[in-house]
Amino acid sequence: MQNSLPKTVWLVRHGHIQMPDGRKYYLGRTDIALSETGIMQAEWLRDFFSDKAISAVYHSSLQRCVQTAEILAQRKSPCRAVDDLQEINMGDWEMVPMERIKEEQPEAYRLRGEQMDTFCPPNGENFAECQKRSVEAFLNIANKQKPGTAIVIVAHAGVNRCLLSWVLQTPLNNLLAIPQTHACITKMTEIDGSWQITDAIECPVK
Repeated sequence: MQNSLPKTVWLVRHGHIQMPDGRKYYLGRTDIALSETGIMQAEWLRDFFSDKAISAVYHSSLQRCVQTAEILAQRKSPCRAVDDLQEINMGDWEMVPMERIKEEQPEAYRLRGEQMDTFCPPNGENFAECQKRSVEAFLNIANKQKPGTAIVIVAHAGVNRCLLSWVLQTPLNNLLAIPQTHACITKMTEIDGSWQITDAIECPVK
């Protein structure tokens, strides 16, 4: 029966981006383009998917994901932006160096590390909220997908970790333990209504 055919979702993190001075920042909604390395990683993704039947590529509407998706798709598959796949909203911490928060707001820095699921930067969101919207976006996409087909979702480290934590049914507080390097791929398969992680591939371009 057709309904018994599995669905496949290839979950991809966008390619590398270049931060202003090489320091680590709290990056969420700031719209930064791919670096030269990121473009090469997207081209590796294009080659990886070149022999795979992909019915559509869904992506965050931030340009680092738009660029990755468009290069990956090679104009062979439609690309569709989904706002709820945008990275976690860091609010007042957006584009602030992590070291500055650690020095100037040590208690808030500590709480975020210990309460990753519920801690919320001022005017931002926490990972529980990010997971709720990203899972809803994922299910909205996947529920419209035809059995036996494969799609690609290009999103961000935070969003992807939220989705994978949901699939793995692991505590959201442990989401940083889920690897999400630039342009990595996680294959997810739905069989009889249950999503499973069936493969994970690292991008060799660093």
